[in-house]
Amino acid sequence: MAVEPSDAMRAQLVRTVPQVAVVEGTAEQIPLPADSAAAVVAANAFHWFEPTRTLPEVHRVLRPGGALVLIWSLRDPSDPLQAALEGLARRLGRQAAAAYPGRHAVEALEASELFTNQAGRSFPYRHRLAEGRIRDLVASWSYVSALRPRVREQAMQEAEDLVGGRGR
Repeated sequence: MAVEPSDAMRAQLVRTVPQVAVVEGTAEQIPLPADSAAAVVAANAFHWFEPTRTLPEVHRVLRPGGALVLIWSLRDPSDPLQAALEGLARRLGRQAAAAYPGRHAVEALEASELFTNQAGRSFPYRHRLAEGRIRDLVASWSYVSALRPRVREQAMQEAEDLVGGRGR
């Protein structure tokens, strides 16, 4: 079961993964009974959740022994282009930080007594973009959508300039 607050994203989930039930809801108010989920997974989204409401709610729906799984896609700082994109992303993230209700969510999770068995893993991956698609990638960054339109356009142009005709 997928829980998603956005009408557009729910529609996309139904189109992309029709075999999965999709319901309206938020991390702060999950429309599932207590002890009903083996895992709660959030990919590149935990910073949007209000941690003082989300953590007890996730704990409520998890079965005993269940897991909260948080996923982030991180750039490889050893690659010069990725390092430059990371610099852009960090700068934009700082500009949009006020829009993040859970900008301190990781610290809240680490301090929580609800989730005590914490571990981290890293898995390298390669994301190839077709030529000219860097603007689409930057537009998909959640904090970019929180920026004023003029700043958002400048960010996409800056990313395009960083790529500078390198192809894909």
